[in-house]
Amino acid sequence: TYKPFVLNYYVHIQIGGINANPNFLPALNQSFSANFGAGILLALNATKGINPTSKQLGYSRGYTIETSYQTGVARGLQTEVLEYNDGTGKHNGTFVIIGLVGQRGATRGTTELPIVGGTGTFRGANGYALISFVRVAPNNVYTFYHESHFL
Repeated sequence: TYKPFVLNYYVHIQIGGINANPNFLPALNQSFSANFGAGILLALNATKGINPTSKQLGYSRGYTIETSYQTGVARGLQTEVLEYNDGTGKHNGTFVIIGLVGQRGATRGTTELPIVGGTGTFRGANGYALISFVRVAPNNVYTFYHESHFL
């Protein structure tokens, strides 16, 4: 029978670097609605440890669409597909995280997003991911801790 499990890993994004393209979609009308509608493409590595050079467990690809009308407030709808392979064959496949991310989870606190499906080991997955900001390293590399609960 299926037993719930938890995956723990870190993702790393370099703000202003090559793994986050802020030119995906321009804002709809910046003079009226700040960055509403702007989109960012993401390409993130998932690692076992906090350092970007620790064992790679997979990678995440996705995008965020800005949903806030207020200047200085970052809030967006994020869709992220994580390809994960622990190297043992126990957890190998892809799963999807989608939901509203915001300023609270960006640099403080924890954001909870639903897991809405997957392939391989994660076929038919459901559950939730808790995403917490960990640190900013040199060169504007932000590290986030993911705790993904599969139910």
